[in-house]
Amino acid sequence: FFFREFGSKMTSKEKKKSKKPKEFVEDYDQNRKIVEAIAARPENNYCFDCNAHAPRWASINFGVFLCLRCSGFHRNLGVHISKVRSVNLDKWTLEQVMLMDQIGNKRGAFLYEHRRPKQLRKPDEYTNDRTLEDYMRAKYEHKAFFAKPGDKEPGAEGDGSDSDSPVEAKKKEKKE
Repeated sequence: FFFREFGSKMTSKEKKKSKKPKEFVEDYDQNRKIVEAIAARPENNYCFDCNAHAPRWASINFGVFLCLRCSGFHRNLGVHISKVRSVNLDKWTLEQVMLMDQIGNKRGAFLYEHRRPKQLRKPDEYTNDRTLEDYMRAKYEHKAFFAKPGDKEPGAEGDGSDSDSPVEAKKKEKKE
């Protein structure tokens, strides 16, 4: 496009390239508000990994809400395992919002902790760092507790199937 600056006309090929197709434009502010509403649900009002109250972070590929401390452990796992976002500081795409709406902490418990041995106590907010890290590595890196195909998922309320879900409304708006 260097020549265009000096008065040259665009070729028809350049004109075709310069026309951007109509694409969906992300409304990051609206997406953030929806994520905040999802985080405010009772089942998401505790850290998925240690049960600390009012988490403000999330693993966007696991679809669960985390406290600040556990978000640090998720970051240490590496982005090839867990990607962390702030509920209220980062930008959220509609796809990420939809995943948070569809999974959340309640459904996440089935997906990622279904096969946790009953004798293995889930960490709490007072668990020491080494024990918590070992638990998370077993859970996410080694997938030791993940549900297997064929495991029956109990009917989960608030799993994103509600017709009045804020994400469902956003998806309808996107189609129009």
